[in-house]
Amino acid sequence: MLLVTLVLVVAALTRWRLIDWPGLFWLASFAAMTAIRLPYHARNRGNAVMAGQRGTAERIVMVGMFATMMVLPLVHLATGVFAGADYTLPEWMSAAGRSRSLRRLCCSTAATPISAATGAPRSSCNVILRS
Repeated sequence: MLLVTLVLVVAALTRWRLIDWPGLFWLASFAAMTAIRLPYHARNRGNAVMAGQRGTAERIVMVGMFATMMVLPLVHLATGVFAGADYTLPEWMSAAGRSRSLRRLCCSTAATPISAATGAPRSSCNVILRS
């Protein structure tokens, strides 16, 4: 596993001119995380586990998480195989997401005023929807 990771990192480094800065930042973070984690992993490998608490479901989730957060980005940076799935988000979609986030922020229960007459929460969401 470590050898495959090393080969993918070297392949990604040979393509550094084709990788944009977020990809290079991810690659540097991955290398730093691996360099920090590797000595601890080697030291703790000899420790005997008395009672394992992980079940099958947790192992499946951890493998899926590792594959999607570490393996797929590294394969993309090393080979560019997922370049067809890379696209720029349309501006209208970005604006819709910002307005929805603002609406949810303003309409949260912490920001909702209390009606003096009834003591019930008043919704300020109608004002945001009209503007």
